[in-house]
Amino acid sequence: MTDFSRDDLTDTMSSFEAAVSAPHVQIPAIAPRVVLLALDGTNQDPAALALSVAVANRAGAAEMHLTYAYEGPSEPAREHYLAERAGELSARAGGLTTTHSRPHVPAGAAPPRSFHQILELATQRNCDLIVMPAPYLDDYVQLGTTSTGTNLDMLLRHRRTPLLVVREAYPAIERCLDHLIVPLNLVTKRGTDVLAWAFRLAVPGSATVHLVATADTQGIAAVAPAAGGAVRDHDIDELELAGLAHGPAAGLVAAAQRRAADLNVACRVSVRTGQPLEQLLAFTRQQERSLILTGCPESCSATGYLQVQALIRESPDPVMVI
Repeated sequence: MTDFSRDDLTDTMSSFEAAVSAPHVQIPAIAPRVVLLALDGTNQDPAALALSVAVANRAGAAEMHLTYAYEGPSEPAREHYLAERAGELSARAGGLTTTHSRPHVPAGAAPPRSFHQILELATQRNCDLIVMPAPYLDDYVQLGTTSTGTNLDMLLRHRRTPLLVVREAYPAIERCLDHLIVPLNLVTKRGTDVLAWAFRLAVPGSATVHLVATADTQGIAAVAPAAGGAVRDHDIDELELAGLAHGPAAGLVAAAQRRAADLNVACRVSVRTGQPLEQLLAFTRQQERSLILTGCPESCSATGYLQVQALIRESPDPVMVI
């Protein structure tokens, strides 16, 4: 059995047979058509543009719609910036149609808040994905991991489509699509949709879908005295502890392996012990650059919702919330 005294347990199971006791689940087919990118004039914009184009192309989208959701009266310099970025993108995006706009504001009325503008455009344009840098309209370097800003918080709460959040603006950001990480502890009931996006973005032969589960041995150690003694390593089944031996997580793993085999995409399952967020971030650092795809509960007071907020705040890599 695994030695649970180690702080960092990684058990990669490329041939994990979850299907033996797993409920059968089906990963849906998705066909996103329109991607909405919200620029903000910061140094995160080039990375957000590059990643948006890569995601749109891999997902088979037909249109990229750009906006600049600033508040206050219309500013010619910002309108010119938006038009320039749209023109540059149109020239290099191949068959991807590029459009841009800001929400119509009646004469004499104040423009709505930035997040309202983004949500309104997402509805008007029937967008299948919203992409934005966070913090929006603020400096990532200055805020770092202390805050992702009000706009991101409000979009996470009120969105009706997947949301792709760009954090650190590093070069060749599209390479993060070679490592698609799905934290099984956070997918909640949207697990099949999360996997649908992961495999939609995975290129056979170059991308790997990583399914990461966390076994919380700290919780077992806390309740062990009440059970009459310490927990012995050989009494612990790491797959059971991580939720992979049966139930929803096992069904997702089995479905992922079937889809991976059909598409000829690499799919790996990793189990780590410790605090889930810390272990997930440590795992992403081992992959150089990656894209994390996660579900998120609807209730903003749910533990999973707060964990997703913390994940976005702490991660230098992009995070897609389904």
